Amino acid sequence: MQVIPLKSKYQLTEKDIDDLSRLMAEGCSLAHMAYFFQGRMSAEQLYIAAGILSKEMYDLPLAELCPHLIQERSEMNAGKGAEWQQQKREVNMLQLLKEVLEDLSLYEMELVGNTANRA
Repeated sequence: MQVIPLKSKYQLTEKDIDDLSRLMAEGCSLAHMAYFFQGRMSAEQLYIAAGILSKEMYDLPLAELCPHLIQERSEMNAGKGAEWQQQKREVNMLQLLKEVLEDLSLYEMELVGNTANRA
């Protein structure tokens, strides 16, 4: 059973696990769950724990037991998607600039070498 790693990884007690499963059954949002756990777990951690609990305790996928959590998590990731794309574009631009600078340096060395050979 994967509930034991939840206890050690997130320092959850039996009461915490019971509270989380109750909040899931009541249809609470990830933000409400995070508030309930007073910052001990982030919304992402609660989402993972909820997925494990739904599988282990209820023998159901999280999408069936708490579809609102799936929707809320996708909304959380939607904002990060644009941020990840921006970072990817910046990395690609930096790589391109690095290659251009390298090419210019090689061209400069070639030009200096040709000038020295002529003199």
